[in-house]
Amino acid sequence: MIHVYNAVKNIFAGCVILGISCIANNSFSQSTKIMGKVTDAQTHEAIPFANVYLKGTTIGNFTDFEGNYSIETKKNSDSLIASFLGYVTVSKKIVKNKFQTINFELKPNKFNLATVEIHPGRNPAEVLLEKILANRKNNNREKLDAYQYEAYTKIQFDANNLSEKFRNRRIFKPFQFVFENMDTSTVNGKAYLPIFLSETLSDVYYRKDPKSEKEYIKASKISGIENASISQFLGDMIQNINIYDNYLDVFQKNFINPVGNLGLLFYKYYLIDSSYLGNQWCYQVMFKPRRAQELTFTGKFWVHDTTFAIKKVDMRLSEGANINFINDLVINQEYERIDNKYWMITQDKMIVDFNLIEESKSTLGFYGTKTTSYRNFLFNQIKNKEFYSSPTNIIIADDALKKDKKYWETSRHDSLTQDEKNHLSYDRYPEIASCI
Repeated sequence: MIHVYNAVKNIFAGCVILGISCIANNSFSQSTKIMGKVTDAQTHEAIPFANVYLKGTTIGNFTDFEGNYSIETKKNSDSLIASFLGYVTVSKKIVKNKFQTINFELKPNKFNLATVEIHPGRNPAEVLLEKILANRKNNNREKLDAYQYEAYTKIQFDANNLSEKFRNRRIFKPFQFVFENMDTSTVNGKAYLPIFLSETLSDVYYRKDPKSEKEYIKASKISGIENASISQFLGDMIQNINIYDNYLDVFQKNFINPVGNLGLLFYKYYLIDSSYLGNQWCYQVMFKPRRAQELTFTGKFWVHDTTFAIKKVDMRLSEGANINFINDLVINQEYERIDNKYWMITQDKMIVDFNLIEESKSTLGFYGTKTTSYRNFLFNQIKNKEFYSSPTNIIIADDALKKDKKYWETSRHDSLTQDEKNHLSYDRYPEIASCI
């Protein structure tokens, strides 16, 4: 990691100037970002699994085990509602297109309950986990003889923990207005400044036997500072995480998969909801580590009620799990049943909050965000032997770096947010980049 520290230290001042130049010409993304906590009004204890949602929409979230929640959306609503069984529902006004912290204190409902007899039985969440494991060979994409798809990947790099001392440096005096309009992350509430964005469009080919994977990069674009050391660090984020593996390799550490064979030994599970995701009925399960300071996650997943395939998973680094330089790590994945047969990952997002100095959460830090979408799937169409026998697994098209603006506008899987467009504005300042 030392090479990352030295590289970033040398180029960061120039990155900030680029970021400032960019922001001066663009407003930040117009989205509503809300974080907060739900507690009991009498005991002040956290309320896990409370439902927090925007009035008149289906946008919402459940609180985690500490009562915390976060919501980020572009949909319009004027109120945020918090509810939980046995408590009075509370609604609060929100400010559109702003980051805000909204906490709820819920008062218990006053009513008498009839006598209820509770008989011991199996945890239904653990029963679901057993069914997931029993069916994972059928749902794992690696069972297929071959598959291919188009992947669109964005890697975004933002600076956070910009101290007052840093912002008051003489070089930034003419740009103080920029720091007053920095955006804020719903991962942990830190303000950030964009400095780097890369985009890649690829065709990916997989063959089961003998196992082979090829990536043909059709287009690539880097906006901001090009630096080999930073690219090497962010390269660890490009790795594909298969939710059906027993161990998840994250930054060269093997984490225990909450839906792997060892799950019951390392996690506790809670069935909290069932609802439609798209047109599929799913069960929602929350999980947390049994013990602290192990390589585990905390989070939730949705499982399809018929095939017992993972439909969606949201998880973050558990408290006490230690990765050098990493403060926080969030992984989100979504899966779809293609052709009503094959479960394939369609959305994959990883957010990493890290510092250049180990065990320091107050010094200058960075967000690395990798977002990948997948589409145009083809199954069991094996190529000829020559195709898989090329000496490298990654092939770059001769014109990959020469694609124009029109190509990207028509080829991206989704339009860029205003925040991402801010990154792209760096290309208007080559004279600054050449001095770094």
